[in-house]
Formats: sequence, structure tokens, C-alpha cells
Amino acid sequence: MTAGPVAAPLVLACVLAAVGYAVGAARLRRRGDAWPWRRDCAVVAGCAAVVWGLAGPVPGGPFTAHAGRHLLVAMAGPALLAAGRPLTLVLRLLPPGAPRRGLLRVAHSPAAGWLLFPPVAA
Repeated sequence: MTAGPVAAPLVLACVLAAVGYAVGAARLRRRGDAWPWRRDCAVVAGCAAVVWGLAGPVPGGPFTAHAGRHLLVAMAGPALLAAGRPLTLVLRLLPPGAPRRGLLRVAHSPAAGWLLFPPVAA
């Protein structure tokens, strides 16, 4: 099975997200704040899982490869990305003020709560 036409932009977005996360974590550490390395590893592993599921060779027959892609892109990758706590990183990077309050308002909105409700998110 080859990667579809949507795979290339998604792979690029995932790589850019990993680079942005790494830059943010380095910036946080440079200013003297603690940020666990295991979160960096989780994000890198999550992005690698998504990229591999979208564009890499997945072993097995047609059904096994298809199921493996679903596991990588829809289950393992997002769980690892969430373990990296990207919202916490952004909130710690933003200075106190309007942008930070706006992001918190969006994160605590009813729409975000509805989207993160486990049966809906699944």
C-alpha cells in the first residue's frame, strides 16, 4: 500500500510540529526552567509513529498493514503526543497577558471539553 495524496502534507505538519516542540523545550531550558526530557522523547516517538503509519512500510498482508497503520496513526501516535503535554509547554512559554489568557479560555471552553470527552474523542 502506498501513501495517499494527503500523507505528504500530514508528514510535513508532523515534522514541523516536532521541530517546533523541540525549539520550545530548548527555549524553556535555556531560560532555566525545568522540562522533562521524557516528554521530548514521547513527542518524537509520537511523531515517528504517525509518520511511519502515514508513509512508511508496515509489514504484513493487506489487512494487517491496514490495521497497523490505524494503530500507529490513530492510537499510538496521538497517545505519545499527548504524553508530551504540548499545551503545558506553550502555556509555560507564553508570557502573562492576553495571548496566554486567550489560550486558557479556549482550552477551558465547553467546546474543548466536549471534544475531549472520551467517547467523543474516541
